[in-house]
Amino acid sequence: MAKYQEICEILTTRIRHGEYPGNQLPNLRRLAEDMGVSYLTARQAVNLLKTQGILASDPSGRKTLVKTAQGLRPRVALLTPFWHISEWHLAIRRVVLELGGQLKVFACTTSTDTTIDDALNGRFDLIFIQLPETPPPRLLERMSKCCDKIVTMFQDYTAYGIRSLQGAKLSSVDVMMQKLFERGHRSIDYIQILSSAYSRDLALRHEHWQNFLDAHGMQGRAHTRSVPDYSEKQFCAVELCRDLLAHNPLPDAFFCATVPVAVGMYRACFEAGIRIGRDVSVFSFGGTQEARLMTPALATVRNPEVEELIRELVLQYCPGGRRNERLLYQSEEIELFEGESLMERVTK
Repeated sequence: MAKYQEICEILTTRIRHGEYPGNQLPNLRRLAEDMGVSYLTARQAVNLLKTQGILASDPSGRKTLVKTAQGLRPRVALLTPFWHISEWHLAIRRVVLELGGQLKVFACTTSTDTTIDDALNGRFDLIFIQLPETPPPRLLERMSKCCDKIVTMFQDYTAYGIRSLQGAKLSSVDVMMQKLFERGHRSIDYIQILSSAYSRDLALRHEHWQNFLDAHGMQGRAHTRSVPDYSEKQFCAVELCRDLLAHNPLPDAFFCATVPVAVGMYRACFEAGIRIGRDVSVFSFGGTQEARLMTPALATVRNPEVEELIRELVLQYCPGGRRNERLLYQSEEIELFEGESLMERVTK
């Protein structure tokens, strides 16, 4: 393959993913520098894409525009913390590309990151947003003003008129704990590693755990530790779990608020000679794919398949699509993956 043909493929892929703001390519000299090729090779590639109807010159002849961009709809942005890629993000990519749209990914570190402004200022039809922490009032106000094209993930901002895509219902925690109660579990400890990004959601999981204990006369201790957003939560969880196993009586079960915490618990139990599924039960929330690969397989509240919900959202922004007034996108189903980490019956 000739060099200019390779450049054509790279440019076509970039155009497909919305890499050029305003649908305008840089000038030929900058493009050549970016690609590491000669000016003549860059010009040859651009000219070929013009003959294919992908690029076109503006009326002045000085700018190169993405001619097909108008047909690549919808234009979708995904704003996410740079350390977090989930099944949901991959589902968004699949759906957008299947529907013939463009997807541009923005990675941020804080809720004041300038990349958030880049996403909100961009010419996007729809923006999926997962913030690394609770947004400051200024950002929340700005999101509310353009709520017609914003969907938040993992956090519920429907009270502000912003559509939200949510995972499993928190009432599924009650269903899992009811299952353990019926198996004779009477003491369930709660473990969480807190960071600003998920503290609100974890607080609600903690609340459901505490309410269930109170309603059923059960015992349980909460073990928490706060860490920076960029910490390796599995290793922080190992340290926390080592400490609590060494200084506290073993409960019937541990509710690990997230799967990374459960990973830490598995390691700490292994080091202490405690057999998960035989000496103690362990369960978590979400992360079903990772849970299946653990030994023994981790019982967890399953996040529902969100691809159809994402498709429903994206279709509203496709040509001919009609937007509805629905704010909360969340599956009504409650699904549990029981795995192998629950004791069949408490015999203590």
